[in-house]
Amino acid sequence: MITIIVGCKENKAENFKYEYSDRKLCALKSNHIKSANEFGMLDSSFKYKEILENLSNKNSHYIFCFDISKVKSDSLETQIRLEIKKGKYLRQYEFINYSCLSTQHTRLNLSKSEMMKICG
Repeated sequence: MITIIVGCKENKAENFKYEYSDRKLCALKSNHIKSANEFGMLDSSFKYKEILENLSNKNSHYIFCFDISKVKSDSLETQIRLEIKKGKYLRQYEFINYSCLSTQHTRLNLSKSEMMKICG
C-alpha cells in the first residue's frame, strides 16, 4: 500500500503588531503573510472585506486599518485566523494582538497580562 501526502496542515499562533498611520491604527502584515503564495480560510469578524483585499495586495503593508476614536473599550484584543499556503504546505495561523487604547495609558503590542495590568 502506498500513501501519498499531498499537503500537510499545521497550526501556529503568532503575534502581529499595530502601528499608527494617517491617524488610524493599522495591523502590520507579518513576514508569513508577506511571503505567502496563497491564502485559504479567513476567520475575522472585523474588517473582513478590507482584510481580503489587503492580503492579496503585495504592495499593502497592512492587514487592515481603523479609526481608534470608534473603539469603545480601553483594552483591544484582536484575533485573526488565516490559512497560508507556502509550497505544498498549508498552515493555519492565529494572529493575535493585545493593546491598551486608554486616553491615559495608550500602549500597543503588549502581552495579555501587560494589557490587563495597564488597562485595568
